Amino acid sequence: MKNVLKIGGVLLFIIQVPAIGNASDMGIEVQDTILSEIVDKESEHVDWFPEEGNTVKQLGLELRGEADYYSVDGETDHDNTGIKGTHLNFVMQGRLFDKFSYRIRHRINRSSADGNFFDATDFALLRYHINDKFTVDFGKRAMALAGIDVDYASIDIMITNQFNSVMELYEWGTGFNIALKKSNLYFEIVQSPYWESYGKRNIYAYSVMWSGNHSKNIEFMYSVNLMESHPGNFIGWLALGHRINLNRFVIEADIHNRASFAGSSSSKYWLFRNMSFIGALKYMPLNNLTFALKGTYDFNTCDEQYDYDVYTSAGTDCGRVGFYAEYFPIKNESVRIHAACYTDFGSNTSRYKEIVDKSVFLSAGLTWRIDFLKFFKNKTLFK
Repeated sequence: MKNVLKIGGVLLFIIQVPAIGNASDMGIEVQDTILSEIVDKESEHVDWFPEEGNTVKQLGLELRGEADYYSVDGETDHDNTGIKGTHLNFVMQGRLFDKFSYRIRHRINRSSADGNFFDATDFALLRYHINDKFTVDFGKRAMALAGIDVDYASIDIMITNQFNSVMELYEWGTGFNIALKKSNLYFEIVQSPYWESYGKRNIYAYSVMWSGNHSKNIEFMYSVNLMESHPGNFIGWLALGHRINLNRFVIEADIHNRASFAGSSSSKYWLFRNMSFIGALKYMPLNNLTFALKGTYDFNTCDEQYDYDVYTSAGTDCGRVGFYAEYFPIKNESVRIHAACYTDFGSNTSRYKEIVDKSVFLSAGLTWRIDFLKFFKNKTLFK
């Protein structure tokens, strides 16, 4: 418990530290889901509704391949060592008529969990822009769970924690967004991400998320989530995510607290018993070069009879520490070269094990993104 308090204290200090220096002009953005997706409004992106009719704003492919080495307790894991492709995504987004926008991303190289084609689809989302303040959407999307690390697309993640690696966070449902002055308030009902462990899809998750900027230097994401693990049994989440831009340094810090509502006797396990911490320190000596130190820690000290969590189950006490670098040789960042390494430690009692004690991972690879619309002068393909 002392280690937990120390780690919590360090991350809370990171979150509260005031931003110093000028805001970075390097265009640091959340790459994927909540922050990047729900803030797309006509008032902020004038090219979102460029012309009348149906348009395609983006149409392309994303690819990532790498050479990996993975060992556990000094023994090479041959199944996870070698040269391979990890991602091949089809991406498309645009608008329909005056008030509807859409987004699609499908992982071509990914198999379906139960024969359902859409299991390999991250986004199949249609959004109705009521006005500059309100939007409503339906389809498959990343669920509104706060966290800077959660918000990155998987193709852009080099190191992550136990939970983010094993839980599927792209789900079907509906959401409603309210644009505030410097933030967004988002309400969402989706299929519960615990459906796969339960074995049936008819369980649900309910979320409220507030995201935006405290200042030019500090971005935040906060959410409260209630997720069914199986019918009538819920896991509650309190999730906090922050990014602090300090000129050429960036600090990212996430805290997740999980609680199983298993009855009145379980209340003593609601706070500080089942948690995840993710922290990263990034340094950009050049606009197209990033070095990062990153650490994660997951633990669960709950009594098993009061715990529904199968992804960071009771007895879990494990972490990951590593380093990675990214280099973009082309100005538009369509090509990326990366290298990463990390080691795992601790005990992992989860049914789905991502973190394994005494394991070492090394990776080097290439990512490239192809936008077919670059080959067309007129990006409006359909009128």
